[in-house]
Amino acid sequence: MSKIIETYPRNLPYKLSPEELRERSKNLAIALRDKTAIEATHKNRRDQMKEELSEIDARIGKIANVVYSGEDYQDVLVEVSMGDNETVQVKRLDSGEIIETRPARDEEKQLTLKLIEEEAVTPDPEVVKANAIHEKLATAEEKKTAPAKGKKKATPADLLATFKVHVPEKDSEKYSVTLGTVTVEDSLLKQAVMSAFKAYGIEASKPKALANMILKDYAPSEEREQILCCLEGMPIKDGEDK
Repeated sequence: MSKIIETYPRNLPYKLSPEELRERSKNLAIALRDKTAIEATHKNRRDQMKEELSEIDARIGKIANVVYSGEDYQDVLVEVSMGDNETVQVKRLDSGEIIETRPARDEEKQLTLKLIEEEAVTPDPEVVKANAIHEKLATAEEKKTAPAKGKKKATPADLLATFKVHVPEKDSEKYSVTLGTVTVEDSLLKQAVMSAFKAYGIEASKPKALANMILKDYAPSEEREQILCCLEGMPIKDGEDK
């Protein structure tokens, strides 16, 4: 005859009742729904993370190219011009570099023709002003240099004889250049000389070129050496271009 030693609960299979089976089925459906929701959430997060990583990779690539080349991009003013050969050039205004050369488009040709027609009808105010000043100076000089009756007419040599330069003793002072009835002051001797000659309608970039202009418009060929000596003999500060 067997004797019971102990009694304890043990997890063992048993046959479900119809009600318990329905409950378990319901729980299964809920679990499947939760799984699907979690998987969709994770997929959205992965897609978002992938997009964010792609944006960061693009930034890294752009910055790496800038560091490698030592150049970056920014908005710079450019000037578009068209020459007589109907070729368009695009020039950077910050450096003067020509960055593009190409044939002109039809609309650019039409615009250029329109601008030329407008310029022909409406003169540049600055040009009108400059011409008026030049005419006024020329008229005043003609009156001052007009020879009196019975006297010899003033020559270019007479004008050059008035050419004088006052060299400043201090850096804070300016050069003073006199030519005829015109006296000009400037911190740069070259600029003062050019301004004085410009008052007589003579323009050039350097004193020697000014001499050639004087030779052409004012002086006969035998006075070339006198003009050159006059301009080349001007005292120049250290470092200033003649």
